[in-house]
Amino acid sequence: MSEAYKPPFTITEEITNLVIEIAELTGRISLSDRLSTNPRLRRENRIRSIHHWL
Repeated sequence: MSEAYKPPFTITEEITNLVIEIAELTGRISLSDRLSTNPRLRRENRIRSIHHWL
């Protein structure tokens, strides 16, 4: 069997905390993107529905 891979760095508490912070910020950005597009889609669908009935 081959030897286990050893990365050229060590995972420290600081690195772990930074990864957690990045993940939290990424989640917030993703959530805010979804919330901002929803009203626009609803508005567009409402306009299409009204236009369809005319």
